[in-house]
Amino acid sequence: MPAAALRGVRVVLAALSLVVLLAGCTVATPSAGDWRATAARSLEDSASAVSTARLALREQEAERTWSTYAVTLAADAEKQTGTATDGVATLQRPEGVGVAEAAAVMDLLGRAEDVVRRARQRLVAGGPPPDALLERLDTVAQQLTRAAGRLG
Repeated sequence: MPAAALRGVRVVLAALSLVVLLAGCTVATPSAGDWRATAARSLEDSASAVSTARLALREQEAERTWSTYAVTLAADAEKQTGTATDGVATLQRPEGVGVAEAAAVMDLLGRAEDVVRRARQRLVAGGPPPDALLERLDTVAQQLTRAAGRLG
């Protein structure tokens, strides 16, 4: 094959490689329905984690479980809220999902992370949980469940 033809083949292959590479780097945008379904699952997962943290506090307070087990439950719940938040945060917001709607979901997920972290910290510190923390756990769990119901 002549050198000019070989050079032309190389240019075409390089161009095709570039196109394939760039096509693989695009961010997939879910449909509005898919985004809402993912957000609803994340809200439900966080509601479950918040309820688990509350249960760990109550069981520890009543001395019906070992403190290390209660801390482990709360730590696992904390990981679960982080995973749930990441599940939504890593999605591109599609057309049809308003900025305010997406921000409200992320705000609720952030509140779940915060209250579960506080529950774990209380378990590590020991002592009875303050009523305000238990009430906050209940409130956030209810808000998460209601928001998931509206989306799903």
